[in-house]
Amino acid sequence: MKKFLAVVIAGDEATVETVSNKTSVANKVSHNLVVEDFIETTEDGNGVLQSIEFKNEDKFNFAFDVVDEIGRQYPEKLAMLHIADDLTERRFTFKDIKEGSSQAANYFKSLGIKKGDRVLLVLKRNYQFWLAILGLHKLGAVAIPATNQLVVHDYEYRFNAAGVSAVVVTADGIATDYIDEAQKNCPTLKTKIVANGKKDGWHSFDDEYGLFSRRFVRGEDAPCGDDPMIMFFTSGTTGLAKGVMLSHKNIASNVYNMSKYVKIMDGGVGLSVLPMHHTYEMTCHVMTGLFQGVTIAICEGLKHIQKNLQE
Repeated sequence: MKKFLAVVIAGDEATVETVSNKTSVANKVSHNLVVEDFIETTEDGNGVLQSIEFKNEDKFNFAFDVVDEIGRQYPEKLAMLHIADDLTERRFTFKDIKEGSSQAANYFKSLGIKKGDRVLLVLKRNYQFWLAILGLHKLGAVAIPATNQLVVHDYEYRFNAAGVSAVVVTADGIATDYIDEAQKNCPTLKTKIVANGKKDGWHSFDDEYGLFSRRFVRGEDAPCGDDPMIMFFTSGTTGLAKGVMLSHKNIASNVYNMSKYVKIMDGGVGLSVLPMHHTYEMTCHVMTGLFQGVTIAICEGLKHIQKNLQE
């Protein structure tokens, strides 16, 4: 029987610090990690990280070197469990994710999306999010996760500020209508892709990506290292939202540090609760979980936590 490890919720800072000091050594991961081919560290006697240096970082790519590598070594290991609002259950092995993201990369390439392009993702907690974003990582396009609660002026601002050339958007909601309206003032936006439905003037992700090859060749100019990988927009609490760029090297550091000090049992299941456009959820939970070979169960939403934990 699989066991849920934890649901991480913000709490009292002092309490968190106390627990961390007591458990840092115990929580160190004893087995070799994939990312150790790219990172060298120095720790003190308590196992606390003192310094970090990168090696071969010019070659690191999360999709190729983590997801695809696990997909080759453990193809039948369950990577993701997704339950949709209509209770449709989908299970993805690491091989499924490896091949599905390669199909997405080939699909995006056929639409003219290329290395360096900025692509906005509004996919809520749908499974297509991970096929799309990993496909973009392989292709070298910069993924920009975004909430479905944006309105027309929010899209206009982000499209123009980031130079967005393509979007992948869920049809369950009115985001596609807002984007059609915003596009009138955003000359860089050329390619519109919709998932979970169809819309005139939009490509259908669900109908089209599966037509492409499950193999995506990693070329000599493949994105890696300091190449931009993900752009997050801040909440904009005190002003306009600001775009913050993360590189493949940043992600290598994040998943390494989380994996060193968060103990995850083999065969465990992590329940993904926060939205995918949150930096913490994407990097410290889902990416770190996939990196360690943990099954990620995608929660339907905050109001479904108790039910999903029981399931």
